[in-house]
Amino acid sequence: MGVYDEYAKHVLTGSFGPRFDTTSNVLFSFGEDGGTGTVDGTIDDRVAVEVGVGSPKQIRGGLLDLLWHSYPVKLLLLVDTPGHSTRRSVGQAGAILVETSSPGMVIRLSGNSTADETHVEYDQRKVSEVVGTYLSGAEQNLVRILDMVEGSHAVVSFDKAEAPFRSPNHQAGQRL
Repeated sequence: MGVYDEYAKHVLTGSFGPRFDTTSNVLFSFGEDGGTGTVDGTIDDRVAVEVGVGSPKQIRGGLLDLLWHSYPVKLLLLVDTPGHSTRRSVGQAGAILVETSSPGMVIRLSGNSTADETHVEYDQRKVSEVVGTYLSGAEQNLVRILDMVEGSHAVVSFDKAEAPFRSPNHQAGQRL
């Protein structure tokens, strides 16, 4: 899945330059007996970044790493691959961030190859806009979901009684 991870990192580097860091502050601890984990990068010592590629289960695993990282804002970038659409993961990740009251963004990129400059430029612009809004302090206690493939956009406040991702009868963690 390396080429698709690289696409997302190319978008982030184009959006933030050296402010997107893949080497420092990416390690975190699961405690004395739990070892360490990593995220794919950070932005400005405030945003932990994870790239989601693959099945929904794999993406939820990456989201767990993201949630465990100490930075206050979480960014999950989803990249479709041949054979794996991340459409379902958009809603799942949004619901998890809302349920855990974790300020963050879930962005499904429109492209998956650096060869397609139209998608690269569009993805870089949109990622820069959405993350820039968070970094400016204009948004707090929100989860922003942007699906650039489907063209949908949602903003959910933790103060809302119900997240739009589940039925009104569903309780968090309830077995279905």
